[in-house]
Amino acid sequence: MIERLAQNTKVPISIDTSKAVVAKAALKAGAHIVNDIWGLSHDAGMEAAIAEAGAAVIIMHNREQLDGTLDIFADMKRFFADAAGKAVSAGVGSDQIVLDPERLRAYGIPQGLVVKAIQNANRESGGSVIELGEAEYMVRTRGYLQSLD
Repeated sequence: MIERLAQNTKVPISIDTSKAVVAKAALKAGAHIVNDIWGLSHDAGMEAAIAEAGAAVIIMHNREQLDGTLDIFADMKRFFADAAGKAVSAGVGSDQIVLDPERLRAYGIPQGLVVKAIQNANRESGGSVIELGEAEYMVRTRGYLQSLD
């Protein structure tokens, strides 16, 4: 069905899935956009499938459980920053990532605040402690590691 639709329209085709195997098949058939209803959090191969096809991704915030103590704004900032970071690290262009605007609107969160959180998260990546001799060194970095060369 996607192949036929792709042959008969110039409109970008978007599919909703959280499964990489479904995304790969749909993108191969002619889809252009993957709307991941779980925000790249349920299938570890999703980011690679999207990047390999050169497709765009719509990242939707979703949770399996909510409780009254959850700070939804902080949770969404973390969730979107993590998901966008995974997508960029896999090779998805930052201009091909869309944060689900309906979900943001439903929670009353301006998209600009989430974009700022993503930019801040991209500036510094967490590190680890390395023990060398009798000294400990904290390793931190800015941006994403592209290679070891």
